[in-house]
Amino acid sequence: GTLPPGTLSPHAAPVATTLPPVRRDAASLEDAEIAAAMRDHRFKIKAAAVALGVSRSWLNTRLESCAGIRKAKELGREEILSAASAVAGELTAMAERLEVSEHGLKLRVKALELQDQVRSGGSSVEE
Repeated sequence: GTLPPGTLSPHAAPVATTLPPVRRDAASLEDAEIAAAMRDHRFKIKAAAVALGVSRSWLNTRLESCAGIRKAKELGREEILSAASAVAGELTAMAERLEVSEHGLKLRVKALELQDQVRSGGSSVEE
């Protein structure tokens, strides 16, 4: 027998359904919630945005006014050098200590020409 159109055969593989992340009313997000999501996701904007149910571009804009969160480009030379000294120049540990993204910190280190003070995974940041 033939099945009516639109009916799955009993032998057909099940169809996986992946639901998109639940979208929240972005305006209802508190600074503390945003800061917690950023920390939970090691200051990776895309991952934090998914967790919060907002767009990456919205979160990027919102971070400009979020209390307790800053971007690596706002870090000064002395603060970076102090963090480097405290953790033997290890980039990942520096990013955690400074509470910024590792990628952003790497860019800031290059901009300030501090590559000789920082290493990434056992090698210098110059790669």
